[in-house]
Parts: sequence; structure tokens; C-alpha cells
Amino acid sequence: MNFKGTKIAFDFTFFAMLAFLLLWDRDGIAIMSLIACLIHELGHILAMRLFGVSPESVIFYGGGIAIRKNIYILPLYKKLIILSAGCIVNIINSVVFYFISPDFIGFVMVNGVICLFNLLPIGSFDGAEIISAILESLLKPRYAAVTGKIIAVLMTGALFIIVLIYCIYNQRVINISLGIALLYMLIAQIIKAC
Repeated sequence: MNFKGTKIAFDFTFFAMLAFLLLWDRDGIAIMSLIACLIHELGHILAMRLFGVSPESVIFYGGGIAIRKNIYILPLYKKLIILSAGCIVNIINSVVFYFISPDFIGFVMVNGVICLFNLLPIGSFDGAEIISAILESLLKPRYAAVTGKIIAVLMTGALFIIVLIYCIYNQRVINISLGIALLYMLIAQIIKAC
């Protein structure tokens, strides 16, 4: 499907994940997360439109929503604004809903988590793209790519170790899905770096 020159696609995994989350979600976290993700991506799109750039595609898949954007010819400050706009919108949502009512604390926390998660400098998250844009402006392309990969592996490894230390220190068993997700991210980053 096309909308004003932007391809919009829904992968089967998006509907499968949505059905799974809605089936098991008793607290409404899945719906709040979906809304916060949509708001996050709208932040990117609004920033892109501000600078006269249209997204090439918006893809809904099991891991979330991905926007393919052609921003590489823009000056660094415009790239950074576009890449950080989603997280900025999540922070604004957290602050606004925090002061509206204590009943929105779940939505406040979901926006905060989505913001922090997207700032991780790994994979295709906003944090990785922000670091990549900065490195490309400072270093030759080859060195920028290698440095970005090293940062991603180190940050993923550090995150994995921090979660393990937290679980050991607090005598908690690591949530199996969190453990699998962290292990997957670590292995994926190592494979991608090789």
C-alpha cells in the first residue's frame, strides 16, 4: 500500500506478535506499548517532514515499526534531530502524562522504556544510527563502520552483564524472554561485527 509516495507494509509477524501480546496481556501494557511505538515513529516522521524529507517506507513487523528514510544527504544536525525525534516525543509524552494524572503511570513508564530501549547503540535502533551519523562525520567511512560495530558489541555485552549482575545481586531469576532477547542481541551484534 502507498500513502503519498511512502510504501506502508504489514508483515505477518506483526499480526502474530500483536495477537500473542493481546492474548497474554492482562494489564494493557501491549496496547500502551503499541501506542507509544506509533507516537515514537510519528515523531521521526514529523521531524522528517519538517526538513522536507518523506519516508521511503513504513514497515510493521514482529519487532516493532521500521521507517526507511533517506536522510544521508542532510547536514549532521538535521540527521540528529530526525534520528532523536522519536525518543524526544516519548520523553515529552512521559512528562505530560505524568503531570496529567497518576492513573497514567503505566503509559509514562512504557514511553520511558521505549525511549531508553531505542537509544541503545545496537542494531538498527535510533542510538546506533545516531552514533553512526556522528562517527561518519568525524571518521572515514571504513573506520566509522568498524568503530560503530565495536561500540555495539561492547554496549550489548555490557547490557548483558549488567542484567546478570542485577539478577545475581538481587537473588532473582532472569526472566527467560529477557535473557533470550539479550543473548540474541549479543550474538547478533557479534555476528554483524564479523
